[in-house]
Amino acid sequence: MTLTLSDARALADHVLASALDRGLTVSCCVVDASGHELLTIRMEGAMWFTPGIARSKAQTAHAMRQPSADLGALAARVPDVITQIKTQVGFPFTILGGGLPVGPTSALLGAVGVSGATTDEDIELAAAAIAALALD
Repeated sequence: MTLTLSDARALADHVLASALDRGLTVSCCVVDASGHELLTIRMEGAMWFTPGIARSKAQTAHAMRQPSADLGALAARVPDVITQIKTQVGFPFTILGGGLPVGPTSALLGAVGVSGATTDEDIELAAAAIAALALD
């Protein structure tokens, strides 16, 4: 099972609506169960580079099957492992928070990445969208 384009739109719409309600401007990226980009969108006023960061966060959460922010602890324990991972994956790997896997680790549906607000706000926006659509 994987996220559909309809799922991706619903996730992104929730992220953007929640951001707008909070006075934030962000970008959102959703990847499918294979880690391939389904949808990336940037709100008016969000910095030009935030779509790429959102994409990186989503792809990282998908590849590692865990929130992108959780990888900071791994980097602190074993600094060389992040360098090695970066040489192995075909995308800009990140430990910035805001990338969350969608679905259980055993049956990952995809991932969502949010960029443009604070790390905590990016995480909150992504988590709320996943929870609202009952995709966790």
